[in-house]
Amino acid sequence: MDDVLSFLKSYWKVLAGIVATIALVLKLDKLVEALRRWVALGAVQPKGSSGFLLSEAWGWGLAFGVVALLASLGLCGKLFLESRALKREQQTRGETTRKTLQGMMWAANRIANQLYPLAERPPFTFEKVSWSFHIEADGETRVTAQYLIRAYERPLHFWRLMVGAEPDSPGVDFLDSLGFKVQDAGGDRVAYLLRRNDSHRKEISIFFLPQISPQEPPRNISITYTWPGMFRRLLSHGDEELSFTLESRTQVAEVEYSFLFHPKLHRTYALECRRESAEIQGERLEVKEVDSGWKGWVYHAENAPAEGFTYQLRLTARRSRAPNLTAADVTDPN
Repeated sequence: MDDVLSFLKSYWKVLAGIVATIALVLKLDKLVEALRRWVALGAVQPKGSSGFLLSEAWGWGLAFGVVALLASLGLCGKLFLESRALKREQQTRGETTRKTLQGMMWAANRIANQLYPLAERPPFTFEKVSWSFHIEADGETRVTAQYLIRAYERPLHFWRLMVGAEPDSPGVDFLDSLGFKVQDAGGDRVAYLLRRNDSHRKEISIFFLPQISPQEPPRNISITYTWPGMFRRLLSHGDEELSFTLESRTQVAEVEYSFLFHPKLHRTYALECRRESAEIQGERLEVKEVDSGWKGWVYHAENAPAEGFTYQLRLTARRSRAPNLTAADVTDPN
């Protein structure tokens, strides 16, 4: 509505300008007289009439029509020039934004590589890793992660985190579009820099302020973001594989991954979850339900292996009326 009002204001401004110009320079009554003479000379003749002289009222109406046409042409030209200028400005801004972002990522990588060379892994260990995925009816997913992280043998300056989605999901230009946030439960002791910014994969360096010393207790770091259509492949193709690794230098005391689905999805699909990675002692895959009606599964492991081990889970969605989830609905190959 605002765009329409802006257009009408511009139109009437141009129209008033043309009318004022003609009135001052040519006199509008002279234009009316010229149009009437033009009609009288036979240049314009109504059907079935001869030697018709245009009335003064019609002359004024035709004069205003000519002025309105000129105003429309003038406004179209003005809009064309403005749109070209706006397009050039947007291209310039986009290029400036891209170069600025590339410069920031280059600086972030230099800082990280200075602290820990490429051949050397950052010294940290996890005591707890927890990820929660709340999947909306359209596939949009709210993600919450929690890490209890501590330094291993020497001070820890930063930690690298990867977030992403499958190619079937919409790409995202910037972290701000995800509402990405990192927080330290102990206060304002973290900051992050972007190291990689692909449309479906982001790499972030999370810096600890101050650094974590080996003698310190673990810091509680939480990450939250929302990725639009993150599980679109599951809903459109009926299948989604999830894999993750733990880069901790030691075993992780507690690992938990939960997937909760909007109640509407349970009415539309028969949902299943199964483990596909090698079995480890003490792991569990259980049905989970919360008071709001969201239901799904939670994978839980204790003293979980870290380096060199890949965890794999598979979600499936078959379009049909799904029964209420019970423990028997959990599919485990073993």
